[in-house]
Amino acid sequence: MHKGVRPHPIKVTADNIGEFSGYDFVFVCVDRGSSRQVIAAGLVRLGIPFVDTGIGVGLEGNTLDGCARATFVAPGTPWQDVATHLSFGDDEEKDEVYRTDIQIAELNSLNAILAIMRWKRWLTFYRDERNEKNAIYMIEGNCIMNRSV
Repeated sequence: MHKGVRPHPIKVTADNIGEFSGYDFVFVCVDRGSSRQVIAAGLVRLGIPFVDTGIGVGLEGNTLDGCARATFVAPGTPWQDVATHLSFGDDEEKDEVYRTDIQIAELNSLNAILAIMRWKRWLTFYRDERNEKNAIYMIEGNCIMNRSV
């Protein structure tokens, strides 16, 4: 299963997104909404399924609050459905919290697990009767919300 995973140390742009055309699945883990938009639009156009992960954090008093999100996009998903669940904005204030808060490691780990679990359900390793498209873990409340659309 992991033999085909290879890192590609290049910045993905609208000009080179076509290099993904032979891929059967992609994990999108970026820290810029503008980059996410270019990659997601290209993968949707190419018909390549993917999971996009994201973290939204902020400080409430002296405590960290926010969420970790994993969004699955199957081939044929209309762009309007994709754009409903993904954030394409760049937020410098939240980026500063992300870069400086030690607790981000747990949220990144959780995002990776959510993404891999969704991919494995897509591959039918795990049962998948709900076919959720968007899973969001909320720090405050310690809950995961799932949406199928």
